[in-house]
Amino acid sequence: MCKSDRILICCGVVGALLIGALPAAGQILYGQEAAGGLDIVATHWKLTVDSDEVTVDQWAIPASAFVPLGENLEGRVYVAQALNTVSQLGQEFEMNGLTDMRIQVNRSFAGDKLLFGVGVNLPVGHKELSIDQELVVMNYLTQSFLSFPVRQLGQGFGLNVMAGGATEIGAYRLGATATLDFSGAYEAYAGEDDYNPGNNAILTVGLQRDLGQRVLNGDVTFTVSSDDKQDDVAVFSRGDVLTLHTGMQGGSVTSRYLMDLYYNIRGRNTAYDPAGLLLQQLKVYGNEFVAAGGYEWTTTSGWSYGPAVDLRLIAANEVGLGSSTILGLNGQVSRSLTSAINVRLAMKYFKGSTQGGDIDLSGFQTWITASGTF
Repeated sequence: MCKSDRILICCGVVGALLIGALPAAGQILYGQEAAGGLDIVATHWKLTVDSDEVTVDQWAIPASAFVPLGENLEGRVYVAQALNTVSQLGQEFEMNGLTDMRIQVNRSFAGDKLLFGVGVNLPVGHKELSIDQELVVMNYLTQSFLSFPVRQLGQGFGLNVMAGGATEIGAYRLGATATLDFSGAYEAYAGEDDYNPGNNAILTVGLQRDLGQRVLNGDVTFTVSSDDKQDDVAVFSRGDVLTLHTGMQGGSVTSRYLMDLYYNIRGRNTAYDPAGLLLQQLKVYGNEFVAAGGYEWTTTSGWSYGPAVDLRLIAANEVGLGSSTILGLNGQVSRSLTSAINVRLAMKYFKGSTQGGDIDLSGFQTWITASGTF
């Protein structure tokens, strides 16, 4: 077997599986003015086995906006453009286009102790992907050990409904949110029957303790999904996911820091045969541990700068992909040009391996961000 084929095989196992819509999140930001931001993000990854290599490049331009709509009422909008190229075995494969547009509206009640939100996924993004070109690109964008700001372009119409609440118990703040995320059918690949990603139910419970100059927090998120279907026949189930998180942040007027630990426990995925009968149950995505931290200094002249680091450890799955280890080193600098306009430059370097160390990983991301209020 060609060494570069080992890269293709391990990346092709889960790449064709579609990613579900992102869960909605909500937090009312009281008194904030209307704001918007535009990013230009360049991402490059190289997967190497001896002298054989595959490169994956993405140029992404995410745009977002925050709009106060009234007392305790806010709206958020997100859309992105992405240009993707994969080079392997002397060939280049491309997938370019717009993502869907996501719109979220949140409202707080009962003295800000209750939160309710509704969001929609407008299917304006690129769909009907080509099997010979764009499927190859999707195989890499959907790999858990590779990081991209945009992993998928278009889907079908989607709707999410979110409800949450918060209260104080002594020195602690306790909160919980529940989200129902409904995904509509769409033609994922040209000439194929419509694909309907499963719906998601997401429950998060969190606890926070304010200790003056530092804040401790922790939360647990549990996600369950219904079956993905094609032509109304079950084809795949993504399995349950339990995410554990704890963190600490703090600082002063001129500096701040943050530290976070995550552990994702992923259940087995179910595959069905063409008749919709159970075929196999295997873990496609291994459990993952993430440790991250950062520090930032702010000067009186409007400059902010600082380093950050993160480590990702992903266990082997049950369909042939070995364990992965990825270290990320990040540096960023930002400048407030006026009281309403801010610009930021960040660079991140990745180094690690996958397939139990057989495939070397290296890469970088560069972010240029312009944001402002109006």
